[in-house]
Amino acid sequence: MHSPCIITIAPTGGVTSKDANPNLPIHPHEIIDEVYRCHQLGASIAHLHVRDKDGRHCLDVSLFDEIISGIKERCDIIICTSTTNWKIEATIEDKFELIALKPDYISFHVNSFNRGNAVFVNDPNEQEELLSEAKRNNVRPEFEIFDLGMIYKALGFIKDFDLQGKQRFQFMFGVNGGVSTFTLKTLQLFVDLIEHDHTW
Repeated sequence: MHSPCIITIAPTGGVTSKDANPNLPIHPHEIIDEVYRCHQLGASIAHLHVRDKDGRHCLDVSLFDEIISGIKERCDIIICTSTTNWKIEATIEDKFELIALKPDYISFHVNSFNRGNAVFVNDPNEQEELLSEAKRNNVRPEFEIFDLGMIYKALGFIKDFDLQGKQRFQFMFGVNGGVSTFTLKTLQLFVDLIEHDHTW
């Protein structure tokens, strides 16, 4: 018997602009509408990013609050808020404020790595603080996995923080500096390593 397929949508992301795709939803009402449409078509999880008034990726908690509230008024999709500080100014306090909104999940980056021609910094001490705060608020981490070593690091977090039940892993293939090429062999290796009780 096959496990159910979980469809996650990330309607906005943190990189693509409206110049590249005029249909990209970046304003709160656009994101809310897109999440609702995708939920109607069978999506189970919405992975949310927000943009400022100039369309730039940010971690503006008021925008997250507006979007989450708007989505919850229309459907019961599971919500995961991005906590990425990729190429933006974001503090641990900003991320704590996101947790206070009580999404179902937060994205959780386990390691730093060279992403393209820049460094994607995830300070290990801050990540431990973030995971502790999420656990205190009953907000679950979604482990963002860009490379093989991150799986081992995530499994260590699960053990060290005594995270109970099935955990969620998001495999991020196709990123320069991580696993830049998708293959079925790589996917199978990742799935085997996370153990059978966790979802991906």
